[in-house]
Parts: sequence; structure tokens; C-alpha cells
Amino acid sequence: MLVEVGRLIKAHGIKGDLLTQSLTDFPELRFALGAKLQLANQQFLTVTKFAEHSGRLLLHFEEIVDRTSAEQAAGSLLYAEIDETELPPEPGKYFDRQLIGLLVSTKDGDVIGKVVDVLHLPAQDVLVMNMHGKEVLIPFVDPIVPIVDLDHNMITINPPVGLLEVSDEN
Repeated sequence: MLVEVGRLIKAHGIKGDLLTQSLTDFPELRFALGAKLQLANQQFLTVTKFAEHSGRLLLHFEEIVDRTSAEQAAGSLLYAEIDETELPPEPGKYFDRQLIGLLVSTKDGDVIGKVVDVLHLPAQDVLVMNMHGKEVLIPFVDPIVPIVDLDHNMITINPPVGLLEVSDEN
């Protein structure tokens, strides 16, 4: 299974290095020296350098040899082939891919939407739910999301007053 693990932000220097945003909980594993990553255009890249730079990852790939090539790759998403049975390291922790697509219900059992994305914000993670064609942001914290049931593809929420109110304004 291919999953997003990073985004190439911009070229850094003249030798083809790229500042990269990690989209994985395991950057040391996904971006290890020799790791094979894939771009959306099916091109494979081999990691030859992995370092931290100003809070971001600095990567170099065997196939990107100069700044021009790095600038062309900037903005691309990186994908890694992973074992579909790979589980999170701790109970109560989830990979984004496990949450996206789950149905969302209230504690009364009414299905109200579906998780379409997970945002990793500084304060907390947030589930993005599609509810009748509108996006609703749900803080992914225990008091609001007490139950994640992967076996039944369901998340049960306990929404505070006003959380599910969607405006018709654009």
C-alpha cells in the first residue's frame, strides 16, 4: 500500500537538496538512507541524505543531482510502500489512513458524516468531516472523540454545543 510520507517544499543549495515536510510519524524509518520513495508521476527516488535543518527535514536523492532538478521536484508529494498490517506503536494512536473514510456518529448512533482528512495542528490533531457536503472540523481529543472503532469503521463523537452547526456562507 502506498501512503503519503512527505512533501518536497523547496530546493536548498545548488547540489539538489530539498527541504521536506514530513507527513509521517516515522521519519527516521521512511527517509532512512537507501529508502525508495515514489512521486505521483511514478518516478522513484532513493534517499542519500537525511538531516534536520531549521525544524524541517533536508533530503537528498540519488536521482536529483542539481538545483534545477530539485526545483522541478519541489511541491511534489512523496509516497512509501508500507505493509498494510503495520500498526501504530501505542494503543489509542492511529495512522491517518486508518481514520480517513470512517463514518462519524453521535453517541445516539446517528451517522452524521465521514472523515475525509486529518490535520496535524500545533495544539492538537483535527478530524475533517464531510457533513452533508460541508466540512466540519472536529478536535481529535478524548472528550469529543471518545470512541474510535476500526473494526466497525466508525468514530463516535460527543460534540459540544455549536460544533456541528455549519454556516451556508462561503
